[in-house]
Parts: sequence; structure tokens; C-alpha cells
Amino acid sequence: MTGMKQKSAIFFGSYVNVLATIVNTINVILVVLEPKKNLSEIKDYCDSINLKWIEVCSLDELGLEATMWHTPIGIVASFGLLFKSRHINWFSALFNFHPGCIYTNRGRHPLPNAIRQGHRTMAISVHQIIDEQIDSGRFIAKVEFPIDYTSNYQKNYERLLSALP
Repeated sequence: MTGMKQKSAIFFGSYVNVLATIVNTINVILVVLEPKKNLSEIKDYCDSINLKWIEVCSLDELGLEATMWHTPIGIVASFGLLFKSRHINWFSALFNFHPGCIYTNRGRHPLPNAIRQGHRTMAISVHQIIDEQIDSGRFIAKVEFPIDYTSNYQKNYERLLSALP
């Protein structure tokens, strides 16, 4: 059984580079997306590897179907819907890739907040979601870079996202 993917995961989000890295090590059984305008890249990627994807406006739309998945791992990367306790309990563990330092820039839009606050660095943090508090839970890892104030926001954001995989 060497080389077989034994753990299964449900991926929530639109960061295709995170998903592409994860499918090489974990059996991703479903990708859950929010209805947004620019999801063609992740949908095309899923279709190219025959990976099921669905769009939901609420996590409750997953309903009882989610309880039939043998308590997989949940992986979140660029997903705006909030996980309530009933959703968190579907998983053996639920992890979030947050494009900011969870100690200084929680919530949405961490890079613009770091820039507005004059922080010297930007970060990608990974933490375990254990309750309904935003960007809290057990800290797993962080990759940190200097913010390049001589460059524009988009270039800094691209550098930050390049660290996701």
C-alpha cells in the first residue's frame, strides 16, 4: 500500500494552487465553492482531474450528505462562508489557510489591513478551526515575507499567494 492516499479531505475555497498541492498527498473527495464570478480556473482544474465540485450559498446546503463522508479532514483556502459548530463537527479536523498573520490580521482582507497599519511583513498562516471564532484555534504554521512598499498591492498579493502551496 505504499504511495496510496489513505486520508480523505473536502476542500473549501478557490485557491487552486493549494488544491493542486493537496490532491498530490490526500484523497480530495469534494471541492466546495461559493458562487463567485471568477471560479473558472478551479472548476476547470477539478474537471480536468475528474474531481467533483459543488457551489453552495450556505454550508447547510451540504446537509446530511456531509455526515456520510467518514469524518474526512476539511481544508479551507479562500472561502468566505463561516463554519458553525454543527459544520465543524462534520470533520475529524478542519484547517484554514489564512492569507495573513492570524495574530495581527484576522478576518477578511489581511494584506490591505497590514499595509494600512504599516506592518513590515505579510504572512500565510495555517490554523485548525476548532470553534466559531474567526481565525483562532490551534496554530500550525506561518510563512512570512517583507511587504514591498515600493511595489503595488497586486504584486505583493501575488508574492503572498505564491507561498500557499
